[in-house]
Amino acid sequence: MLEEKENIEKKLEQSATQIKNMVSSEFRDILDFVKKPWKLIWVNFLIGIARGVGLVIGMTIFGAIIVGVIFFVLHKMVDLPVIGSYVTQIIREVKHQLANMPR
Repeated sequence: MLEEKENIEKKLEQSATQIKNMVSSEFRDILDFVKKPWKLIWVNFLIGIARGVGLVIGMTIFGAIIVGVIFFVLHKMVDLPVIGSYVTQIIREVKHQLANMPR
């Protein structure tokens, strides 16, 4: 029983030390930003650039997938009797516009 109590106290003391180290480390980081506001501005600037680049890349991939799915569905609809002629006309027009785009 005494050993268990000592073991629990030892673990509690280790946990308290770890929490104290984490809090003091985070507090030092906050004080560093307060003392050097340009560092805070620079870090936020870099984070903003990273988010912007990630958004552009993600939306490009997402947009390409959506356009691919739309074209796939439209090509499958060409065989439908009622709207097939309209879809064919749309596909021809899109291909014509893509062919005439400046490169």
